[in-house]
Amino acid sequence: MGKGSTNKWVIFIIAIFVVSGAVFLLYNSEKFGVPKNIDEQKASGLSSEIFENVNIKINKDVEFTNGWKSSLVDMDKKDAGGKYWFVQVGSLKSDPRQGIAIVFHRDKDSNKDVVDKEFLTPSKHGAIKIESPGAKDFTMSVVAEDGYKWIFNIYNGFSDNGNQ
Repeated sequence: MGKGSTNKWVIFIIAIFVVSGAVFLLYNSEKFGVPKNIDEQKASGLSSEIFENVNIKINKDVEFTNGWKSSLVDMDKKDAGGKYWFVQVGSLKSDPRQGIAIVFHRDKDSNKDVVDKEFLTPSKHGAIKIESPGAKDFTMSVVAEDGYKWIFNIYNGFSDNGNQ
């Protein structure tokens, strides 16, 4: 038995574990508190969303276009009880061609918003708007006024989206 066939068996065994775990979770989702549909997710705070009504008090030097709110995270922390992450995007009032994203959080039991980071777009293409949440939480697609696009991550900022 060659090295290639051994690798195939290892991949096959791993695939069996992954599939069996997925089937187990599918049939036991209620035991683990996993919502079955979008309405249950929204009601429980477990879904993220894009919103238009922004909090202008976060930064008065920014003309905001829209924002994004995460699902409830850090629910296991006994002292905090969980928090929501937010991203609000737009452009600087002093330089409307400069896009900006502001990342902040709000504890579940508090109405106080705390700014964590501010990211300027790597190049000036006008005000940006969150276009869609990404495949992974905390990552989203943003588009500038002139159509230029980036991928935005709340921890790392902007990365190119394959613009020509």
